[in-house]
Amino acid sequence: MLTGDDVGRAFTIFDPLDKGYLVEEDAGLLIQALIGDLTAEELHATVKAMDVECNGRILRHDFERLVMRKSMEHSVTEDVWRSFLCLTRNGQKLDIATIRAFCETTRCVSMNDLDALVRHLATHDGSATITYETWKRVITALSQ
Repeated sequence: MLTGDDVGRAFTIFDPLDKGYLVEEDAGLLIQALIGDLTAEELHATVKAMDVECNGRILRHDFERLVMRKSMEHSVTEDVWRSFLCLTRNGQKLDIATIRAFCETTRCVSMNDLDALVRHLATHDGSATITYETWKRVITALSQ
């Protein structure tokens, strides 16, 4: 996981004259190096979001703030995917019984919330299994 110091040091390498900003192209290269595995659309949107003044310059504090947020989002997505893979045998669907056992073991939700969650998931598509996208929504909701 990236730290603020990591991002600051990396910014300094791309801004050796300490101007306090990067041009969009350099910011894009640095984001890709720091975070990696972003689609072209995600990278473009992230760089554009950093250009707060819409002048083609990415200020250091905007860069650091948004890279740290994007890094955290990326890390959470990877963790949710890994948890789904760990709980499924084929990486396709997760059965309700496994979810119940996981939640009971980790105590990540109360028993009442677990029962409500299981009822909701069991009726979500009429089956006793859920896809990764549903698992991601569940985990995201539980973490808030």
